[in-house]
Amino acid sequence: MKILWILFFSFLLINYNGICQNDSIRVVELNTVNSDYDDFAPQLTDSVTLLFTSARQDEKTERLMEYSHNVYYIKKDSGFSSSPQKCSYLFNNDNHDGIIGSSSDRNTIYFYKTFNGGDIYFSQKKADGSWKSLKKLALNTEFHECSAVSSGDTLFFASNQPSGLGEHDIYISIKDSTGKWNAPENFSLFNSESDERFLFLSDNGEYLCFSSNRSSGSGGYDIYKSHKGKNGDWSVPELLPGPVNSEFNDISICITTDDKIFFASDRPANMKGYNLFLMETIKLPPKEISVTIPIVLLNSSSIEENKQGRIFLIKDSVTLLGPSAAMPDSITIDKSNILDSTDLVFVRDLFIDSSVTILDEPDALLTGIEIFPSVKDTLIKPEPAVILEPKKTYTLDELKEAINFEINICKVQVGTFINILSVDEFESKFPLLKGKVVMEPFPQYNIFYMKETCKELDCAAKLQKKCLFEYKSVSDTFIGVYSKEGERVLIYFDVDKNIYVIVKTR
Repeated sequence: MKILWILFFSFLLINYNGICQNDSIRVVELNTVNSDYDDFAPQLTDSVTLLFTSARQDEKTERLMEYSHNVYYIKKDSGFSSSPQKCSYLFNNDNHDGIIGSSSDRNTIYFYKTFNGGDIYFSQKKADGSWKSLKKLALNTEFHECSAVSSGDTLFFASNQPSGLGEHDIYISIKDSTGKWNAPENFSLFNSESDERFLFLSDNGEYLCFSSNRSSGSGGYDIYKSHKGKNGDWSVPELLPGPVNSEFNDISICITTDDKIFFASDRPANMKGYNLFLMETIKLPPKEISVTIPIVLLNSSSIEENKQGRIFLIKDSVTLLGPSAAMPDSITIDKSNILDSTDLVFVRDLFIDSSVTILDEPDALLTGIEIFPSVKDTLIKPEPAVILEPKKTYTLDELKEAINFEINICKVQVGTFINILSVDEFESKFPLLKGKVVMEPFPQYNIFYMKETCKELDCAAKLQKKCLFEYKSVSDTFIGVYSKEGERVLIYFDVDKNIYVIVKTR
């Protein structure tokens, strides 16, 4: 298939098909379907079978009538790669025949035959999916009836009978309680002094399309649509935008439920005359944007409820990259999940839509905890609030260079807890650490350290990894590195990335 246009629209092409700004509109010629003769009136009778009318030569038919129209079909599920097949004599005879419409449920299809000046026939689908023999529509006249669609008890058809506004007009008929069609009325809302024909009705019966050569179009015949409102009234027909309509003749549209549009046009193409085209939407990757999103703390922690401290934001926003539709208005951190000083929240802990990337450093710390000093501690020596600040990630060798003081001692801290009041309770929660920890009690919380202390960072790093991988301690187990002068840094280990993170206290 030759691609004629790749167009992008930022508007809704057709109200009933939601085409967004991230969709590409592609129109292709159905080259395996088209011939050098007129091919038009596409009509899907099920999800895979496309019927259409063609004036292509047929060896048997052309002996009787030159350029006789016939109904052909092709299977859509083959990608239109096979050749069209002529329908049987159930639908075709040795005269002009054409497919001209269907019911909205696709269980009835309408055909045109040239008898009696041009009449409408119909066939109904059997339970096994085959079709019944054609019957003549009771609404035919001595004039030219050439298109029909129906939904439930309502039928629209095109005729040039003299009661119209000009040339072919669209008429409506309602079926009565006995199953007979009432006398048709000119549906003037759809009609003009020009020609209206080639009807199509959607699967849900809520919109109707037709072709007209009225002066308000783009040129020649153009395709218009009308939408049925909730009260049953039809809207004033609107001209469909390009690429369906063009300066050439554009007729006989058929729209599927999966955003595919078949139509016929005599615009320039590989084949002569009218040709069948397919317009479909192609999903494109959504356009990505970069946005800074605020972080919000919600709810309350037991630390705050017990007036033991407060939880605050160190970093109040993060920058995200992704489709605009996936961007949140804000990112929340639930303080009720922060139970003690080991519950640190890093950028890597944020839950974001999988289509969005966080551009901030994953090891950046988002929350801080200020533990209030006790009255006793305040009288003796007021301690400043503990504020944790993320610095940089390191290998073990880089850590040794980054610590800018002489190490006096290294202690591995495996948790600070408000609700664990003894070593026995701690060992019950972490049984693999039984006999290996000591507790340092404080009025509002208790700190648990490994009994073993280290003079060298290598020793402390091995002990930290044992706690994490072998003893199954808390994931935020850190090394406290102390100088003789009281300087301290905390060293965390990122298990996923196999790197160290220094957090400095002040």
